Amino acid sequence: MTRGVKQINRSCSIPGCPDEVSAKGLCGFHYHRLWKYGSVMADKLRHGPKVHRASGTGHVTHQGYLTIRINNVSKFEHTWIVEKVLGKSLPKKAIIHHIDGDTLNNNPSNLIVFPNQAYHVEFHKRQRAYEACGHANWKSCEYCHKYDDPNNMYLQRWHKECRNKYRRNKWAKDKLK
Repeated sequence: MTRGVKQINRSCSIPGCPDEVSAKGLCGFHYHRLWKYGSVMADKLRHGPKVHRASGTGHVTHQGYLTIRINNVSKFEHTWIVEKVLGKSLPKKAIIHHIDGDTLNNNPSNLIVFPNQAYHVEFHKRQRAYEACGHANWKSCEYCHKYDDPNNMYLQRWHKECRNKYRRNKWAKDKLK
């Protein structure tokens, strides 16, 4: 588009949407969906279409978690449920994980409590390793990204061959400088 020439208003490319184009042929609403979820269609969104709840039953945050208010205290519903099951409040650094990834499924059997974020990160590392190779204890090589037994790796970070390739490439680049 050349400077000084005003673009003619166009409507969103999504059928039935009368809004004006904001970016990439989409209105602001559909472009935000594309940016956030990777899809503009409601049935393909990570959390499905927007959930409308009855008045006074809480609301769904933009991250997809349900919040409710009990005794003038507003918390995530999954936090209330875990605290009720445990019979006490959670520690400040505790993290609640949804097993199936659905943040609206707050069934107690779908929730895991981690003492802090480090345990939660470690859980996801082990889960990725198990899904990739069938061994939760195996590590990913930082060079070739293949999973292997940590005993076969140098400092549990690289395959010995990968480390040697990396060092040879680095030395070659340094020599050219």
